[in-house]
Amino acid sequence: MLDAGADASLDPGELHGSVRLQRWSLGVGDGGPAEVVVLVPEGPKDARYPVVFALHGRGEAVKEPKEGAMGWPRDYALLQAIERIQKPPITDKDYQGLSEPVRLGQINAALAARAYAGLIVVCPYMPDIDLRKDAPQRSYGRFLLDTLLPLVRERTPARATAEATGIDGVSLGGAIAMFVGFENPQAFGCVGGLQPAIQAADGGLWASRAAKAREKNPKLGIRLLTSTKDYFRDGIYEASRGMRRLNVAHTFLDVPGPHDYIFNRGPGAYELLFQQERVLAGR
Repeated sequence: MLDAGADASLDPGELHGSVRLQRWSLGVGDGGPAEVVVLVPEGPKDARYPVVFALHGRGEAVKEPKEGAMGWPRDYALLQAIERIQKPPITDKDYQGLSEPVRLGQINAALAARAYAGLIVVCPYMPDIDLRKDAPQRSYGRFLLDTLLPLVRERTPARATAEATGIDGVSLGGAIAMFVGFENPQAFGCVGGLQPAIQAADGGLWASRAAKAREKNPKLGIRLLTSTKDYFRDGIYEASRGMRRLNVAHTFLDVPGPHDYIFNRGPGAYELLFQQERVLAGR
C-alpha cells in the first residue's frame, strides 16, 4: 500500500494518564496518507501487551487523515475509557446513559475477578472504502498486516503472536475489520465488529466467511455487537443466525443505543477494550 521508499516518521508520543499517545506518519499509499495513532500503556519496562487494531467509522474516513486517525482516541473517547476500565466499577455515566444493568454487572464482576491488564490500541486512518468491492479491502488488510503490524511489534512493547493480536471496529470499520480478520484468520486471536455495516441480504455470506476462518484457526475468537437503534441491526442478526446454523461459536450482543457517536463513547469503547483484552490476554 505504501510507496517503497516512504520514511516512517514516528513521534515518541505524549502522555495521557496511563497511556502514551504516539502519532505515526508512514508515507502515502493508494489509500492516501497513512496516518496512525498508537496508544501504548505506560507500564514496567519488561511488560508486553496484546495488540488490537481499532478501525473507525465513515465519519472519520471522510476527514483529513490526521484527524480521522484520532477517531477512537479523541472523538470516541477511548482514552477516557482506558482510564476508567482500569478503575472499576464502570457506571451508567461512563456508558453515556446507555448501559443495561445485567451487562454492566457482568463486566464489573469480571473486572473485579481479574483487572484489565492493558492493550496496545492501534488506530490507523482508514479511507472511505467501498464495501461492495473486495480489492480495496484486501489492499487495506495488506497494509495493516504487512506494513503496520511489523512496525508496531518493532517499536512498542507488543506481544508478537497471532494469539495476542486482534482486529475490531465500528460501522464501516467493523465491516472492514471482519473482512480482513476472516480473510487472514491465522494472523489474529480475535475478530470483532461493533455495529458493523453489513446488510441482511449478506448475512449468509458473512457466516460462510466466519466458518472458513474458524476452519483455518479453530481458536479464533469472534464477537458481533449491535444495538437497539442500529441501522445495521438486521444484517448483524442475520450474520449471527447464519453462524449458529454453521456451528460457528461466537459472542453476540444486542445492547441499548443508537448508531451514533454517543454509542461509540459509551458501550462501543468499553466493549472493544473489555472483550478484546479478555480474549487476547489468554487468561
